Amino acid sequence: MSDWTVIEPASETKAGKVRMPGPIRSSPAWQGHNVGDVHSPRREGATRLIRIEGTNMDKVKRLSFEKV
Repeated sequence: MSDWTVIEPASETKAGKVRMPGPIRSSPAWQGHNVGDVHSPRREGATRLIRIEGTNMDKVKRLSFEKV
């Protein structure tokens, strides 16, 4: 899992800009991401994942970001 620092916010018409300060590792004590956090998972090999969202994500608009 990698967390990204937002350099320039995204909008519906323009991709935001992000920088990766470094990889993070999830642990059993890890609580999750906050609203507005930008992160990207990396999976190698077989994946076993349970994802629990605080809301129905079917109608949530997701914005684009570019790595700088």
